[in-house]
Amino acid sequence: MKKRRRDADTAPIPRCVYLCCYDDVERPLIADRSILESFDCRLHKQILHDAPDSTYKNYPCYNLTTMSRSMCIAFLSSLVHHEFILPRDVSYAEAVRVFEYEGIAVPHRATMTAASSTSTLEPVALGLGFCKAIDLSTCLKKTIDNIANSLLQWPRLQHGFTKAESGQCAHLNFTLQPSGRFWLRLSNKPDLKDYHAHSIKDTIYSLAKLRPQWITSTLRGVGIVFARLCQKGIIDESARDEKSFLALMQQGVELDLCHHFLSVKADIPRDMRRENATSGWRAKRSADFVQQILNRVQAYGAIDPNTTVPTDVKYCRAVVSMCEQLVRDSPNCAHIFSAACATEREKNITPERKALTTALGRVGFKILEWHKSDASDGRTIRPLVFPPSFFSAPCNGPLLLIEWKG
Repeated sequence: MKKRRRDADTAPIPRCVYLCCYDDVERPLIADRSILESFDCRLHKQILHDAPDSTYKNYPCYNLTTMSRSMCIAFLSSLVHHEFILPRDVSYAEAVRVFEYEGIAVPHRATMTAASSTSTLEPVALGLGFCKAIDLSTCLKKTIDNIANSLLQWPRLQHGFTKAESGQCAHLNFTLQPSGRFWLRLSNKPDLKDYHAHSIKDTIYSLAKLRPQWITSTLRGVGIVFARLCQKGIIDESARDEKSFLALMQQGVELDLCHHFLSVKADIPRDMRRENATSGWRAKRSADFVQQILNRVQAYGAIDPNTTVPTDVKYCRAVVSMCEQLVRDSPNCAHIFSAACATEREKNITPERKALTTALGRVGFKILEWHKSDASDGRTIRPLVFPPSFFSAPCNGPLLLIEWKG
């Protein structure tokens, strides 16, 4: 049955309309149409072109089958304040999917129209007295969601479970049992000092020349995203220009559910590359992408700000710079989930650890134990290090014993 269109001679649409969500039809939400119009989203087009489904308090009322009431509140509030404002029962991943469906791009945490190229301004904070009484900040919720999605998309962990089913756990380079239990260590961030090779003050060139593990691992993760966008036809594989870079950043890296932890995508064991054609193809495309980027930056050498740089070199340098910024902005999981501020009554279970336990439980992981960074009760264990790009950093973060429930 086709949707009835709005007649040309009908009354003009008022500024405020009501939205009736599928999970709470008795309590419609009022929405300012001018805010929706400023973002030119799908919902505004529906109100503009479709006849209302009903009326409520003499105002047009439209049925929403794509959002719950909580999601609708989060959507409208985020548009008003130009940043994600999520209730407790709305995950970051769900919000991103809804915003994408509505045609609104979401770089980092700021909301913006898809046609815009600059981020909108975030509201100025008015101090601690103005903070809302919430358990966890939106930024921490996003970090926890990124960790949960990263564990689900980690090829090394997936390969370990596959081997565990056939009783080949002993050949793995981390401790895992057929029951689905494994150890995970949250690593500190590496020391992001300025990498100046031979006293040349060009950080990007120095990174391409010295190639620390955290930059190459992150680049491999970006290479996986690049290969996926090329496969979808969004990016031309041979293009090395501004348009290609913006597509990689805005439609790939910034919208990926792993985000700061992209290195998990490229952590593919050698056995998995040989046994799985898709994994082998992704690993090869990612490795080729990394070599092309770093070799081009290194071959061109350090640049002078006053010289003209070729377009392909600008592209490669921008990719390296983006990876460096991803690591710089990434959360320090070892610090966030440490027990430094836990009381004896809490038994080392802080609010952050509770939130992580809840989030992992929703996707099938159950945290059985938390250990201090230097304690494993005398057991010989080889934990997985998260994120993989920080493997070379001092690994003295907390230890987790996790069980995969599926």
